[in-house]
Amino acid sequence: MITDSPAQDTCSLQKAQLRRQMIARREQMTAEECQLAAEGFRSSLPELLFKTGLGGRRLRIAAYAAMRQEADLSLACQDLAAAGHDIYFPAVRGRGAAAQLVFAKLPDGLPINQFLQPGCFGVCEPPEASWMTELPHFDMILLPGLAFDRQGNRLGWGRAFYDRLLASLQVKPCLAGVCYPFQIVPDSVPSKPTDFPVDWLLIPEDQIHCNSFMKK
Repeated sequence: MITDSPAQDTCSLQKAQLRRQMIARREQMTAEECQLAAEGFRSSLPELLFKTGLGGRRLRIAAYAAMRQEADLSLACQDLAAAGHDIYFPAVRGRGAAAQLVFAKLPDGLPINQFLQPGCFGVCEPPEASWMTELPHFDMILLPGLAFDRQGNRLGWGRAFYDRLLASLQVKPCLAGVCYPFQIVPDSVPSKPTDFPVDWLLIPEDQIHCNSFMKK
Protein backbone atom coordinates (compact mmCIF):
# COMPACT_ATOMS: atom_id res chain seq x y z
CA MET A 1 0.00 0.00 0.00
CA ILE A 2 1.34 3.45 -0.96
CA THR A 3 1.22 6.01 1.83
CA ASP A 4 2.04 9.72 1.95
CA SER A 5 5.55 10.71 2.97
CA PRO A 6 6.05 12.58 6.28
CA ALA A 7 6.43 15.83 4.30
CA GLN A 8 3.12 15.21 2.50
CA ASP A 9 1.43 14.38 5.79
CA THR A 10 2.72 17.66 7.27
CA CYS A 11 1.49 19.59 4.24
CA SER A 12 -1.96 18.00 4.52
CA LEU A 13 -2.17 18.88 8.21
CA GLN A 14 -1.12 22.46 7.54
CA LYS A 15 -3.71 22.75 4.79
CA ALA A 16 -6.45 21.40 7.06
CA GLN A 17 -5.59 23.88 9.80
CA LEU A 18 -5.50 26.86 7.43
CA ARG A 19 -8.72 25.67 5.81
CA ARG A 20 -10.51 25.67 9.18
CA GLN A 21 -9.19 29.13 10.02
CA MET A 22 -10.30 30.64 6.75
CA ILE A 23 -13.73 29.04 6.81
CA ALA A 24 -14.31 30.41 10.31
CA ARG A 25 -13.11 33.88 9.30
CA ARG A 26 -15.20 33.94 6.15
CA GLU A 27 -18.34 32.83 7.95
CA GLN A 28 -18.04 35.92 10.16
CA MET A 29 -18.76 38.12 7.16
CA THR A 30 -22.14 39.83 7.03
CA ALA A 31 -24.46 39.82 4.04
CA GLU A 32 -23.74 43.53 3.62
CA GLU A 33 -19.98 42.91 3.46
CA CYS A 34 -20.43 40.17 0.86
CA GLN A 35 -22.67 42.40 -1.25
CA LEU A 36 -20.23 45.31 -1.06
CA ALA A 37 -17.43 43.01 -2.23
CA ALA A 38 -19.58 41.72 -5.10
CA GLU A 39 -20.10 45.31 -6.23
CA GLY A 40 -16.35 45.91 -6.04
CA PHE A 41 -15.61 43.07 -8.44
CA ARG A 42 -17.66 44.89 -11.08
CA SER A 43 -14.74 47.31 -11.38
CA SER A 44 -11.77 45.16 -10.43
CA LEU A 45 -12.51 42.28 -12.85
CA PRO A 46 -12.61 44.47 -16.01
CA GLU A 47 -9.43 46.16 -14.77
CA LEU A 48 -7.80 42.73 -14.47
CA LEU A 49 -8.67 41.92 -18.09
CA PHE A 50 -7.02 45.18 -19.13
CA LYS A 51 -3.88 44.55 -17.06
CA THR A 52 -3.44 41.06 -18.45
CA GLY A 53 -3.69 42.35 -22.02
CA LEU A 54 -6.89 40.44 -22.69
CA GLY A 55 -9.08 43.48 -23.14
CA GLY A 56 -10.43 44.61 -26.48
CA ARG A 57 -11.76 41.31 -27.83
CA ARG A 58 -14.42 38.73 -27.09
CA LEU A 59 -13.12 36.43 -24.37
CA ARG A 60 -13.92 32.94 -23.12
CA ILE A 61 -13.92 33.18 -19.32
CA ALA A 62 -14.54 30.32 -16.89
CA ALA A 63 -16.22 31.60 -13.75
CA TYR A 64 -17.88 29.88 -10.77
CA ALA A 65 -20.99 30.13 -8.61
CA ALA A 66 -20.20 31.40 -5.11
CA MET A 67 -21.20 29.42 -2.02
CA ARG A 68 -20.99 29.97 1.74
CA GLN A 69 -19.88 33.63 1.70
CA GLU A 70 -17.42 32.95 -1.11
CA ALA A 71 -16.26 35.93 -3.16
CA ASP A 72 -19.21 36.48 -5.50
CA LEU A 73 -18.51 37.36 -9.13
CA SER A 74 -22.07 37.09 -10.39
CA LEU A 75 -22.60 40.82 -10.88
CA ALA A 76 -19.23 41.27 -12.58
CA CYS A 77 -19.76 38.25 -14.83
CA GLN A 78 -23.24 39.41 -15.78
CA ASP A 79 -21.69 42.70 -16.85
CA LEU A 80 -19.08 40.89 -18.94
CA ALA A 81 -21.75 38.73 -20.57
CA ALA A 82 -23.75 41.86 -21.42
CA ALA A 83 -20.59 43.30 -22.99
CA GLY A 84 -20.39 40.30 -25.32
CA HIS A 85 -17.94 37.97 -23.57
CA ASP A 86 -18.58 34.22 -23.30
CA ILE A 87 -18.96 33.17 -19.65
CA TYR A 88 -18.78 29.52 -18.61
CA PHE A 89 -19.81 27.87 -15.35
CA PRO A 90 -18.67 24.52 -13.95
CA ALA A 91 -20.58 21.46 -12.80
CA VAL A 92 -19.32 18.28 -11.16
CA ARG A 93 -19.79 15.12 -13.23
CA GLY A 94 -19.35 11.76 -11.54
CA ARG A 95 -18.59 10.84 -7.96
CA GLY A 96 -15.54 9.89 -5.92
CA ALA A 97 -12.15 9.67 -7.61
CA ALA A 98 -13.82 9.79 -11.04
CA ALA A 99 -15.51 13.14 -10.40
CA GLN A 100 -14.46 15.96 -12.69
CA LEU A 101 -15.45 19.48 -13.69
CA VAL A 102 -17.43 20.06 -16.86
CA PHE A 103 -18.56 23.44 -18.15
CA ALA A 104 -21.50 25.09 -19.87
CA LYS A 105 -21.75 28.48 -21.54
CA LEU A 106 -24.15 31.06 -20.18
CA PRO A 107 -26.73 31.58 -22.96
CA ASP A 108 -26.72 35.05 -24.49
CA GLY A 109 -29.13 37.41 -22.75
CA LEU A 110 -30.00 35.01 -19.91
CA PRO A 111 -29.46 36.16 -16.29
CA ILE A 112 -27.05 33.95 -14.37
CA ASN A 113 -29.60 33.24 -11.62
CA GLN A 114 -32.02 31.89 -14.24
CA PHE A 115 -29.39 29.60 -15.77
CA LEU A 116 -27.82 27.96 -12.71
CA GLN A 117 -29.61 25.49 -10.44
CA PRO A 118 -28.71 23.66 -7.20
CA GLY A 119 -26.27 20.85 -7.89
CA CYS A 120 -23.42 18.85 -6.39
CA PHE A 121 -22.34 19.83 -2.83
CA GLY A 122 -25.14 22.41 -2.79
CA VAL A 123 -23.34 24.60 -5.34
CA CYS A 124 -25.38 26.07 -8.19
CA GLU A 125 -24.51 24.52 -11.55
CA PRO A 126 -25.60 24.70 -15.18
CA PRO A 127 -28.32 22.21 -16.11
CA GLU A 128 -26.94 18.88 -17.31
CA ALA A 129 -28.39 19.30 -20.80
CA SER A 130 -26.08 22.29 -21.31
CA TRP A 131 -22.82 20.57 -20.32
CA MET A 132 -20.18 20.64 -23.04
CA THR A 133 -18.50 17.45 -24.22
CA GLU A 134 -15.29 19.31 -25.04
CA LEU A 135 -13.78 22.28 -23.25
CA PRO A 136 -13.19 25.50 -25.15
CA HIS A 137 -9.78 27.17 -25.07
CA PHE A 138 -10.37 29.47 -22.12
CA ASP A 139 -8.67 32.86 -22.11
CA MET A 140 -9.02 33.10 -18.33
CA ILE A 141 -10.14 30.85 -15.51
CA LEU A 142 -11.39 32.52 -12.33
CA LEU A 143 -10.68 30.20 -9.42
CA PRO A 144 -12.29 30.35 -5.99
CA GLY A 145 -10.20 29.47 -2.96
CA LEU A 146 -10.02 29.59 0.81
CA ALA A 147 -6.51 31.08 0.97
CA PHE A 148 -3.80 32.36 -1.37
CA ASP A 149 -0.30 33.75 -1.05
CA ARG A 150 1.51 36.31 -3.19
CA GLN A 151 3.38 33.57 -5.02
CA GLY A 152 0.02 32.36 -6.34
CA ASN A 153 -0.31 29.22 -4.23
CA ARG A 154 -3.96 28.37 -3.66
CA LEU A 155 -5.81 26.45 -0.96
CA GLY A 156 -9.13 24.98 -2.04
CA TRP A 157 -11.54 22.56 -0.38
CA GLY A 158 -9.21 19.62 -0.91
CA ARG A 159 -11.08 17.80 -3.67
CA ALA A 160 -8.54 18.85 -6.36
CA PHE A 161 -11.19 19.44 -9.03
CA TYR A 162 -9.39 22.46 -10.44
CA ASP A 163 -5.92 20.91 -10.23
CA ARG A 164 -7.12 17.93 -12.29
CA LEU A 165 -8.83 20.26 -14.74
CA LEU A 166 -5.72 22.40 -15.21
CA ALA A 167 -3.51 19.35 -15.64
CA SER A 168 -5.74 18.23 -18.53
CA LEU A 169 -5.56 21.49 -20.51
CA GLN A 170 -3.28 21.59 -23.52
CA VAL A 171 -3.25 25.39 -23.63
CA LYS A 172 -2.80 27.16 -20.29
CA PRO A 173 -5.11 30.16 -19.82
CA CYS A 174 -4.50 33.06 -17.49
CA LEU A 175 -5.38 31.90 -13.97
CA ALA A 176 -6.83 34.35 -11.47
CA GLY A 177 -7.55 33.46 -7.86
CA VAL A 178 -10.57 35.33 -6.50
CA CYS A 179 -10.80 36.19 -2.82
CA TYR A 180 -11.20 38.79 -0.11
CA PRO A 181 -8.09 40.65 1.11
CA PHE A 182 -7.92 38.70 4.38
CA GLN A 183 -7.63 35.46 2.41
CA ILE A 184 -4.18 36.48 1.14
CA VAL A 185 -1.88 35.14 3.84
CA PRO A 186 1.45 36.84 4.69
CA ASP A 187 3.39 33.58 4.62
CA SER A 188 3.25 30.70 2.15
CA VAL A 189 0.19 28.56 1.56
CA PRO A 190 1.27 24.89 1.96
CA SER A 191 1.35 23.24 -1.44
CA LYS A 192 2.18 19.97 -3.17
CA PRO A 193 3.74 19.42 -6.61
CA THR A 194 0.29 18.68 -8.05
CA ASP A 195 -1.11 22.04 -6.89
CA PHE A 196 -1.35 24.67 -9.63
CA PRO A 197 -0.48 28.27 -8.69
CA VAL A 198 -2.42 31.19 -10.13
CA ASP A 199 -1.01 34.12 -12.13
CA TRP A 200 -3.08 36.85 -10.51
CA LEU A 201 -5.08 37.49 -7.37
CA LEU A 202 -8.33 39.39 -7.77
CA ILE A 203 -9.86 41.17 -4.78
CA PRO A 204 -12.74 43.68 -4.81
CA GLU A 205 -10.36 46.65 -4.66
CA ASP A 206 -7.37 45.54 -6.69
CA GLN A 207 -5.46 43.02 -8.79
CA ILE A 208 -2.17 41.51 -7.63
CA HIS A 209 0.33 39.96 -10.02
CA CYS A 210 1.88 36.89 -8.39
CA ASN A 211 5.64 36.40 -8.14
CA SER A 212 6.78 34.49 -11.19
CA PHE A 213 9.87 32.91 -9.62
CA MET A 214 7.64 30.48 -7.72
CA LYS A 215 5.85 29.21 -10.82
CA LYS A 216 6.06 25.60 -11.90
